This record gives sequence, structure tokens and C-alpha cells, in this order.
Amino acid sequence: MDVVKNIVETLKTIKFKSAIIVKVWIVIAIGIVLLKGVIAGWSNTASDFNNYYLSAKLVSEGTPIHQFYDNDWFTNKAYQIGIKEGAKFSPFPPITAYVYLPVTFFKPLIAKRVWLVFNALILIVLPFRIRKITKWSLSQTTLFLSLFIIPISSCLNFGQLYLLIGFLLLESLGQLYMLSKPKILGFFIGVLASLKYLPIIFLGYIIQHEKRYLILIFTFLGIIIPSLIIYMIDDQVHDIFFLDFISHLEGNLPGQGKYAVEFQSIDSLLNNLFVYDQFKNPFPLLNLSILKPIIKYSLLGVTMVLLFYTFKRNHYQVTPIIISIGIIGVFVMIPASASYHFLLLLWPILCIIEWLISFKSKKALVIISIMIFLTFTIQQYHIPNLDQLSTINLLLHYPRFWSLLCVFLLLNYYHIKILRKNYG
Repeated sequence: MDVVKNIVETLKTIKFKSAIIVKVWIVIAIGIVLLKGVIAGWSNTASDFNNYYLSAKLVSEGTPIHQFYDNDWFTNKAYQIGIKEGAKFSPFPPITAYVYLPVTFFKPLIAKRVWLVFNALILIVLPFRIRKITKWSLSQTTLFLSLFIIPISSCLNFGQLYLLIGFLLLESLGQLYMLSKPKILGFFIGVLASLKYLPIIFLGYIIQHEKRYLILIFTFLGIIIPSLIIYMIDDQVHDIFFLDFISHLEGNLPGQGKYAVEFQSIDSLLNNLFVYDQFKNPFPLLNLSILKPIIKYSLLGVTMVLLFYTFKRNHYQVTPIIISIGIIGVFVMIPASASYHFLLLLWPILCIIEWLISFKSKKALVIISIMIFLTFTIQQYHIPNLDQLSTINLLLHYPRFWSLLCVFLLLNYYHIKILRKNYG
């Protein structure tokens, strides 16, 4: 009896200490968001907000959107209204120019603060909405959001709109899907895809929905209606945007080039390794540009084979987990990324965490959670320079790409492992 009593007391002590650690971590996470997001963003004038604000300001004055894709012209317009840090619109979709219209009544810094408060309100509401979807406790939802400390802080600081889009995707798939509102769900995804491309892949979640064709129709309407309206206003804009979009897909962002390590993408890495440029990359590992598409599409092939194998092992049944892992795979392949882009993963990561919680062993949950946190948190400037080992130094300075690839591979491993247990 004494042994049993001692075991019970030990378990209670461990549970108490774990609860204390969780609470301390949540306090630290909130402090980081306040410091790096709210406080830093309150006075940061060199931010992405300028791009959105200036485009909305020019739209309100009747300026044709197609002119925004001329980076020099757009930057000069920024100087003219007092944005000393400049701005750029390319390669944003045309509809993006209208998003920040409500704050153009204010001067740039005041407008950014208004947008910051709006984002902060979304962040305050978010844990309660996740709680409603998952039935988790408030501390569990906050602990989940702490995985996104840096993406959230970055979004608040730079005045981005990814927190809004991530919230709307989560709300749509978590509420409208369950409430069987296919028309609204489809239209939401369509409009969000018009803004930032990637939400279109979230249609994977509706494959099993009984009204999936209705959802697809309204998704199409959510894309085409804004596009037609903009075309009637400016019939040149889509041709110019399309050229920028193609360049973006190839990892060459107008005004930013294709070698920036900050992109943390397979395109940027392979450009630095194999694509010679007299001024921007005079000493690649090999001056053999043909290796870039070979390696890139080989990696794409591997991701697709892994997903198909998982799909096959699941008796060709599409599940939210397979779609969530597939979306992680898409993020591995995107031509450029920033930390705030990961806010689009709120819903996929939520699905993955719920799935991992159902495991009898907590090992997978802990490992994947740590890897996700590291992916979202470690930046290339955190890595020390190894000046004598240039190639290794370059490879090490892509922590976001490598860690995201590891998350994708681990998720496939655990998913296949659990399927083997279930089906033999």
C-alpha cells in the first residue's frame, strides 16, 4: 500500500510541476508577442504594411492598379506621401490593393496602429474560437498558439494580413464546414485564394463533403467575381500581374531577385548552389543551372510519392490528416516564405495536433510539436557563420526549409506507422 501511495504522490507532483511549467511558458509566450509584436509594431515604420497601405491609398484616388507593378514608380509614390522606407506591390494579386481601404483615412503610422489593434483583437478572440472547435481547455489552446509565437509576432510587427486569413480559414473549416454552409465556405476560400494564392489548396478538406461540387462552384465565384470587377476597372492589370506571378513561381521575386537567403526556399537554395550570376552569385558550388530543376522536381516527386503511399495505405481514403500533411508538403516547395506565412497553417496544424493527441504514446506529439516550434522560430540570422566552409555555411542558413522538410517526413513516418498498426 505504501508503494502505491508513493507512486500516486509522485504522479501528483509531476502533474503539478508540469502545470507550473505550462503556465510559465504561456506567460513567456505572451510576453514575447507583446514585446516583438505589439510594442515593436507600434512604432515600426519600415514594414510590409506600407505596401498594402500605399496601394489602397492610390486605389482610393483612382490610380490604375497595373501601374503598381512598376516597382520604381510605386516606391516614388511612397516617398511622395511621406513613407521614407519605400514600398512595393509586386507580386501581390490585384485584389490585395483593396484590403486596407478602411485605414487609408489615417496617416501611415496611425493607420498601421489601427491595423495592429485589429490584429490584436483577432489574437484575443482566437483561443476561444479554437476552444469551441476542439473542446480543449483555454490553457491548451493558448499552448497550441504558442507554437506560432514568431509568426504571430512578425505579423503584428509588420502589419501583415496573414493572421486574418489564417483565422478566417480556421473559422471557415472549423465552423462553416461542420454547420454545412457550403456556399459561404466555398466563397470564403475563393476570395482568400484571390488574396494570397495558397488558401486554394485548402479545398482538399472538402473532397469528402457531400456538397463538394457546390463548394467548388462558389469557390470559383469567389475568385472570378472580384477578378471581373477589377478587370472592368483596369483591363491591363491581369496581363501584367500574370507575368509577375510566373516570375514568382520560379523563385524570382520582382525587386528582390532570386538569391535571397531570407526566402528560405528550395528555389533560393538551389539558385545559390548552382545558378551563376556575375554580381549576385559569382561563386556557386557548381555553375550548372540545369541541376536546379532536376533537384527541385525530384524533391517534388518524392513528396508526391510519399503522399500517394500514405493515401494507398489508408485504402485510398482522403482524410483531414492526409490533406494537412499534404499542405505541409506544399509549404516545403513554395518559392519564397516568411515566418508570418505559417499563420495559414493554423487549421492544418490544429488537425495534426488533435490527431497526435489520439496516440497512446505522447512521444510523437512531443517530437512533432518541438519540430513545428523550431520551424516557425529559428531564423537564418540565428545560425553562426562558418566563413571557411562556404557551402556548409549556406546549407546551414536554411533552417526553415530543412526543419519544415523534417516535419513533413516525420508526419508521413508516423502516419504510415499508425496505419500499419491498424491495418497490418
